[in-house]
Amino acid sequence: MKLISIGSSSEAQVVLKSQFVSAYHAELLQLDNGDMLLVDKGSSNGTFVNGVKLIPEKEVSVTPQDDIRLADQPMPWGMIPMHSIADKDEIASIKSVGTHRLNTYCIQSPQVSRFHATIKQKKNGKWYICDHSTNGTTVNDVRLPKDKYVELKAGDSIRCADVVISNPIPKKSSGNKSSILKYVAIAACVCVLIGGGLFAWTKLGGWPKNIYSKYAPATTVLEVGYYFRIQTEQHGIERFVIVEDDYGVPHLQKYNGRNAMTGAATGFFISSNGVLVTNQHVAQPWLYGEDKDMLATVAMAFHKETNIALSDIKTDGVIEYIYAVPHGQYFDSTNATKCHVIAASGTHDEDVAILQTVSTKLPDSATFIPVSKISGDNVAIGTEVFTMGFPLIGTLQDTGDKEATVKKALQATGAAGVVTQNNDKFRYGFDAASNNGASGSPIFDKNGKLIGIVTSGVTSTQGYNFGLKSKYIIKILDSIKE
Repeated sequence: MKLISIGSSSEAQVVLKSQFVSAYHAELLQLDNGDMLLVDKGSSNGTFVNGVKLIPEKEVSVTPQDDIRLADQPMPWGMIPMHSIADKDEIASIKSVGTHRLNTYCIQSPQVSRFHATIKQKKNGKWYICDHSTNGTTVNDVRLPKDKYVELKAGDSIRCADVVISNPIPKKSSGNKSSILKYVAIAACVCVLIGGGLFAWTKLGGWPKNIYSKYAPATTVLEVGYYFRIQTEQHGIERFVIVEDDYGVPHLQKYNGRNAMTGAATGFFISSNGVLVTNQHVAQPWLYGEDKDMLATVAMAFHKETNIALSDIKTDGVIEYIYAVPHGQYFDSTNATKCHVIAASGTHDEDVAILQTVSTKLPDSATFIPVSKISGDNVAIGTEVFTMGFPLIGTLQDTGDKEATVKKALQATGAAGVVTQNNDKFRYGFDAASNNGASGSPIFDKNGKLIGIVTSGVTSTQGYNFGLKSKYIIKILDSIKE
């Protein structure tokens, strides 16, 4: 893939000299198959395709035959280096590497470009790699020339900026498919307020053991990347992430496509077409946080930096990517399945969201919990419960960051407990040990019924955790059917 920036700034790859064209007006993304996507980057005077104004940040498929205008300027096709696919009949496979969600293999690091490199295999069995990045790609510690394919050999060491990736050429001595890339730099950060799950390593037996064996393959790690979009009359649309100074005071930093805020949580599949359940605070984290509304924090920070009235500042959150890596899979990009949000409860208390894989298929080796197992009944105090998920993924699971002789596959961790509180309309309390990261974990009773979803807990101590009642899962699923 190749990304071409268009605007009036001298830093744009294609410069348009017009007072009406924004500094960074639009992007043209040339896909590996020759298709092209055009994105308006929040320009002041708009981008138009065949007379229709584009919605900012929404990708639209275009061709050179389309009537495209950027403010008052026609699309300068003559200035755009067209992506060459002259050898497409010779290519067996082609993969893109970078931080953008459209890449085949998405790795997260501030040093990695959105479309960092391309790896292709020709039908004659030879492999090639091409760098497109700002911070470079090296093979055997030698930096590659930009935008030029270089032959790749078995055993070559590859690094994209600061991220080491696996050589894609299969070893002749092994009949197994080798991993293409590893999530060695994937952020194991935890979203603010994500409660649920440092489940104790208990000795599983009886009904908990049966539930674990049956439904652990339906659980999955979720990694979410997001940023904030701010719109004002004076500045138009700008994009930011929140960073804290040494004193914990939040400040805004420009979003550059590589520094998305990240969080890790848990989800579980409920259908063979890749539908899964998690918390709303995982799918829309900006609605939660210590102040219960991160958007208000963003608006206040922008107000302090610009003196623009709070009433004139509009803020919202934008999901850059959601990836699922299920139980039993290695935590690397070859096993990361792209997902998107198809429904969210819309209220703070009904903390549930429904996602689906972009492919509308289950990841390899994953199973699902049938919807028929979701119970809408009330949960009594003293009910025995069992839950499983992925707490503190950077600590309890092998994400490739640790030096290990043998890389271990993800394994959901779980524990049994009892319901300790039920005096709330939306939640009940239970006493399994808990910590950040397992929000979205399923909760079962001893009959194998799904009676809730882990939503929060008191992380400073153990045994005070909360599950959203499963009737709210049924409620949102019914709304989708309608």
